[in-house]
Amino acid sequence: MKPMRLKLLTFGLPLILSFLMSVDCSAPKEVIPSLAATDQPLYSCGGDNSGRYYKMIEGFVIGKNGRAYLWDQVNFDGIDVYDDAGKFLLNFGRPGQGPDELQNFSAATLDSNGNFLASTFGRKALKIFTPEGKLKGEIPLPDEISRGYVSKMILAPEDSLYLRIESEAGDVSIYNFNLREHRVKLIHEEKRRKEPSFIRFAPDMAVDDHCNIYVADVFDYKIYVYSPDGKLIRIYENKKAKKEPIIDSDFNTIGDDFKTVIRLDFYQMLMAELEGPSRYFPVVFGLNIDRDRLYVWTSERDNLNRYVIDIFDLNFRKRGRASYFNWIKRNLAQIVGGRLYIPNIENYDINLTRQLGRLSLFNPPEKLNVYPVR
Repeated sequence: MKPMRLKLLTFGLPLILSFLMSVDCSAPKEVIPSLAATDQPLYSCGGDNSGRYYKMIEGFVIGKNGRAYLWDQVNFDGIDVYDDAGKFLLNFGRPGQGPDELQNFSAATLDSNGNFLASTFGRKALKIFTPEGKLKGEIPLPDEISRGYVSKMILAPEDSLYLRIESEAGDVSIYNFNLREHRVKLIHEEKRRKEPSFIRFAPDMAVDDHCNIYVADVFDYKIYVYSPDGKLIRIYENKKAKKEPIIDSDFNTIGDDFKTVIRLDFYQMLMAELEGPSRYFPVVFGLNIDRDRLYVWTSERDNLNRYVIDIFDLNFRKRGRASYFNWIKRNLAQIVGGRLYIPNIENYDINLTRQLGRLSLFNPPEKLNVYPVR
C-alpha cells in the first residue's frame, strides 16, 4: 500500500445505519438507492493487486470487451491496459516526442476495432494505437478542432467522432468529425459561462447507438439532443430543478495531513471572478448512456452526500433514481454493459464529507473500481 494513501476509507454499513437512525423521524427523507448494486466492487484496476499505482485517475476509456485504459493525470507515464477482471496487461504511449510516445496527452477514445485514438495538446493529429499498444498511424485534425484543447472524445458508430474542444477563454465547442469523409460539423457551442479555470464547468456529452449526441446545459436542467449532422432533435427540460450557488465552504479541501479540512487561501479571489449565473453550479454535470438508458447526474445530493442520478429511457421517460459519489467539476463515471466504472472517490464519513466543499474530492482517486449497476 502506498504511504500517501488516504486512510479515509469507507466505514461500511454500520456507519450508514447509525447515521440514518439519527435522522429526525418526523421529517423522513426519500431513500435513494445506490447506483452500485453491491457495497464492494467486482474488481479494481490499480493498487496492490496490479503493482500499478496512481495519484489521480481522472480520465479512462472502457472498451466493449470490458478492457480498461487508464492513466495518471498527475504523473502521466503512458496508458495502462487492464482486462475485464482487473488484471494488468500492458503499458504504451509513454511521454516523449517519439512517434509512439504521447506528449501533453489530453483525451482518448476507442474505435469499433479496439484501436486507441489519442489526442495531445498542441498537435494537429490524433495518434492511433492497436489494442496491443503499437502505433498504427495518425488522423490529421481540421483547423477548427486543432485550435483548442480536446477535453473529451467519443467515437460513435459509422466513424462519427465527437470532440469537446475548450478554448483558453473558457468557450466550449462540440464537433462531429466524420473520419471517412474528413468532414467536420459544429454541433453545440457554449460561451455564456465565464469562470476561472479552477472551477470551470464544461457541458458533458453522451452518444447513443444511432449516433445522436446528448449535451448537458451548463446552467439549467436542460439536455440537448442533436443528430449527427447537427440538427437539434429535441430539448428536454426540468423547470422545477433549482440551481445551487457556489459558496465559501465549497472551497474546503483536505489538508496535507489527510485529517484536517482547510479552505483554499485564494478562494476569495476565485469567488470575485464569478459573475451572474456563473456563481451557480450546473444543475446537470454528467451524462451517461448505456444501451437504452440515459443517466443524468444532477447537483442534488442525498443524505450521504452522494449525487442524485435521474434515469430515463432515450425518449426521456423516467425510469427511476439512484445516487452515487462523483465530482461535480467533471463526470468521472462511465457506465458500460451494465457496469459502473468509477475511481475510488466514495467516502461514508458523514462528518468529513459535510465539511468538504463540492469542488473537492472525498478521496484521492488512486484506482478504478467496477460495480454492477442496480
